[in-house]
Formats: sequence, structure tokens, C-alpha cells
Amino acid sequence: MKNKHKVGDKLCSSSRFYVDKEKCIGCGTCVAICSEAVEFDQDGKAKIIDSEKLDKCGGKNICPMGAIIEM
Repeated sequence: MKNKHKVGDKLCSSSRFYVDKEKCIGCGTCVAICSEAVEFDQDGKAKIIDSEKLDKCGGKNICPMGAIIEM
């Protein structure tokens, strides 16, 4: 299991990337590009499930809204 840590007031399970839920519009582009690394959360917005796979897919650049943040 991946370590959980806080980014601002958000609890994140990804060690390298997180989704800014205020910027994410739930368009699904990231899931379409890299479904092994990103899925929809219960709120209908993106959730990072594997940072290493996301990095191989293009990392933060796969989100047209800039909602994937690299730490």
C-alpha cells in the first residue's frame, strides 16, 4: 500500500502526483489516456492510483485543465 500524506488540507495516496479537485472538471481525458494510473473517484473527479504508471503516460501533462499536480 502506498504511503498517505497531506497536501494542504487534502489526504493523498500518491507519492508524486495529486489531483487538485477544484481544477478537475471530471472530463475523463486523463482516464482515457492512462486508465492504469487514473480512475474516477466517488465525486466524479480524477483520482491517481499509480504515480509510476502516470509518469510513463505523460504525468501532469495529460490533464487539459492542469488539475494533476506534480510534487
